[in-house]
Amino acid sequence: MACRLYEGNYPAYKIKKNMRMKDGVAIAFPDKFIEVLERAWVFAKREDYLEEIIEITIADKHITVKSDSPRGKFEESMRFDSDMDFTFPIVPYLIMDILKEVKSAIVGNNKLKFESLKDSEWVYVTSLYKPEK
Repeated sequence: MACRLYEGNYPAYKIKKNMRMKDGVAIAFPDKFIEVLERAWVFAKREDYLEEIIEITIADKHITVKSDSPRGKFEESMRFDSDMDFTFPIVPYLIMDILKEVKSAIVGNNKLKFESLKDSEWVYVTSLYKPEK
């Protein structure tokens, strides 16, 4: 689900309440993580860029990126200082654009939240699930 809020009569409070995070923990993505995402994107390519998906997992003090396409599969892990354990799928161009502006996110309530540093111009929230072992 995607939603854009514009000024006007739309009841934005209904959407904003779902974006609230209680008891969240901040995580910071490593600078070299973008390089891993670029490599993963190669194996996520599709005719329609909205069908391109990469899967990001944080578990066992590692961050792992996976992608696949008819051309092959990709998986790469790097050390990540976190005791958290979750996975989320995301469109590659979206995570790349997000990480150009912010390198951190808040994790809480089974959600991951990125927020613009520019007076909350945008907020991206996604659901998290437990990685398969």
